[in-house]
Amino acid sequence: MLQRVLRKVLPGSVKRAMRQVLSSGGPQFLVHYEVLDQWPQGNGSSWSAPAVAARFKHGAETFDFAAARQSPSAALASPIVRDNLTLLDRINLAEVKLLDFGCGNGLYRLLLRHHPPTKSWQYVGADINEDVLEWCRANHPGTPFELIAGKGVVPFGDGAFDVVMASGVIQCIEDYEAVLAELCRVTKSYLLISRLPMWKHRRSLNLLQHVRTDWGLERHPIRVFNRDEFEQVLLRLGFLVVQRDYGSESFQIEGVPEPAIHNSYLLQRSAGKE
Repeated sequence: MLQRVLRKVLPGSVKRAMRQVLSSGGPQFLVHYEVLDQWPQGNGSSWSAPAVAARFKHGAETFDFAAARQSPSAALASPIVRDNLTLLDRINLAEVKLLDFGCGNGLYRLLLRHHPPTKSWQYVGADINEDVLEWCRANHPGTPFELIAGKGVVPFGDGAFDVVMASGVIQCIEDYEAVLAELCRVTKSYLLISRLPMWKHRRSLNLLQHVRTDWGLERHPIRVFNRDEFEQVLLRLGFLVVQRDYGSESFQIEGVPEPAIHNSYLLQRSAGKE
């Protein structure tokens, strides 16, 4: 059963990481997807749950936090870390105030400080899990971390940031258009969206992601987007695509022939969008 899940569901990079973890006796991740007719009433997400907080505090996220703290450059082994830093490098600004929207354990605060093109950037984290934020405040002293409450209303003023980064987040939000509009409002210039699952040919589809870890069972409604539909939303909001890139990860839904490929976007507010 585990081999089938690894083969059909998870991205290749995660498969390799899981094989290493399983062979070393470390934390285990089992993931499968259920197709939904509609987004669950009341959202039904586990992102604010204790199991997620425990996993993030342990460091089991995009990359092991404890390992990154010992050697930040080791995080470049993660494809999504490489993808995000490559796109941020394109901004080519020495002084930037960046919002990490859906910051988790604040891994990127550590990475940006040790990445030469971004070492002087000012970092602010925001998340919906208060327990994780308290942990971040204790482990990243002097760095602001703010709670995202309600339906994704961002607790910052207009144009408060030069760059907003949302990595692996937008697909988890029911009213994603409203949240994208909020992110457009609080950025003066750039928005980086990454780890966004997409299809080129199929319509957008809602899924329920089941994740079982050593810290409990998580359930996350997510959306796989039709690429053209999503880019029309970006256009309506006033974003210009600086770069669109296929990510290093993909996954397959049983019974769906087209793989969902993670895409990344570096976007810039158009000059007329105020």
